[in-house]
Amino acid sequence: MILSRFSPFIYHSFFLFLLLIPLSSSALPLNLRPIHQFQNIHTNINNKTNYNHSHKKYLQKRDPLTITLTKVEVVTHFIVTQQVSQSLEINNLSQSPSSLSSSLPSSLSTLSSASISSTLSSASPSSTYVSEEASLNSHINIDPAQEGANIIHKLWQRFWDDSTSQFLSDPTCSDQRSTHVVWDTTVTFQAIADAEILFPTQFSSHLSLVYNRLQNYKNSQLNVYSASTNKDLDIYLDDNAQIASAFITAFEATNNETYLNDAITIVNFLSSNWDTQYNGGVYWKYQHAYRASISTSESALAALRIYRYTGNQTFLDFGAKCMDWILETLLDPSDNLIYDGITAETTNKGKLSYHVGTALSATSYLHRITGLSKWQQYSEILSYAATSRETAIYYRDLPQLDKRFWNNPLKYSELLFEGLAEYLLFSNPTDYQVKNELLREARYIYKWLKSDDDGLYFQTTQLNKLTQDIFDEMCVVFETDIFEYDPDPSEYCDGDTSNPIKRTLLATAAAARIFLQTSLVTAII
Repeated sequence: MILSRFSPFIYHSFFLFLLLIPLSSSALPLNLRPIHQFQNIHTNINNKTNYNHSHKKYLQKRDPLTITLTKVEVVTHFIVTQQVSQSLEINNLSQSPSSLSSSLPSSLSTLSSASISSTLSSASPSSTYVSEEASLNSHINIDPAQEGANIIHKLWQRFWDDSTSQFLSDPTCSDQRSTHVVWDTTVTFQAIADAEILFPTQFSSHLSLVYNRLQNYKNSQLNVYSASTNKDLDIYLDDNAQIASAFITAFEATNNETYLNDAITIVNFLSSNWDTQYNGGVYWKYQHAYRASISTSESALAALRIYRYTGNQTFLDFGAKCMDWILETLLDPSDNLIYDGITAETTNKGKLSYHVGTALSATSYLHRITGLSKWQQYSEILSYAATSRETAIYYRDLPQLDKRFWNNPLKYSELLFEGLAEYLLFSNPTDYQVKNELLREARYIYKWLKSDDDGLYFQTTQLNKLTQDIFDEMCVVFETDIFEYDPDPSEYCDGDTSNPIKRTLLATAAAARIFLQTSLVTAII
């Protein structure tokens, strides 16, 4: 009697439970799940690490599938993402190798499923050196977020001039203190914005001052930024793309929509500089035909970040078009790194760490937004290329793999740190091999490039170019005698190796960004 009395209730409750199962599990496609499932994405990276509230807030702000606009309350991203998935036909994330192949550029479209797996396997960091804990790779027990904030405080004291409201060159080097190009100021602004999210209100005044300083570079005719305060047509599109990304981060830190609107203006300018005469790509410099990977991938990244707030399909399409062009045109199949750029007829085959870093950021965002396995595979390929010690961005003169580190100055490497961090956050949170290499490189920078005198960082990673003491210690720790001590005059004050090593605004800001980005995947290095 009792059972029959409650049978309708039990039946309907069980039916309701069945309906709710997909909404509370990972059964839904990644891009259609409620936002709350993404707020703690970083716990998948290392569930033993305790992140503070600021880190959680930072990751929620950075995730391209969450919305934090102050004027819009969004419970989930379901509606916008559903429309996008329908237009891109990406609801089925378990594509067959043949359907995936049809969506890949020709550089990979001829690969079978087995050969794609082989490419990923060969690009992956060798398991023989991933878990090493040699003396040059041991934990140093510092909080990378706090280190990044400390660097910014010291940067401000060293370079900012209150009387003129601008950054000047190192005051310890010369009485003739010069101003900086827009690239230096932009990276500094980006670092401060990163820190403001992690340490709310501590850097808001700095952010406003540097934003005002950036306006001294703005070309009023085009509403974008010149390389110098001449405000002329000496305009580099990679600079402007990075400014757009920096403004988006500032918006995320402050909810000041001026930053977002400025970023949208810049990205519209970038998209208007897509090449139509040859085969595509974003121009490196305004009114010049060279198409660069850095300007194209930075433009893609800025557009994808704007798409998050506007839901405008144009920005998503532009970001995908940029990355399809890079991977079709400038991906070196021999090592999966990215070439510098291309003229009408000639490819510049130079490779720097920020080429692969920004490309990795963009493909990770695309994977996160669209759910397409195509972008996940590209992200894996690029991340493995960036962390394989046999490639051109490592010091390959050293025969031992465990002694090799990235060979680019910090001004290039900061974007590789960002790319790897975003790959771990948005594309493959459990790729411990890549994470270990990221932390290893951060330890190297802290150990070798931080000055004991003032806590600031040198710009070069070539240890034989710095002081005799650093070189002597390097020879012992790295167990090598293949290098000669060869101090670089450009690293020293006034070009004189008898003077102290100079500090630069760009290298210092880049170091801050390196540790702030590293803090997104670990609390201790």
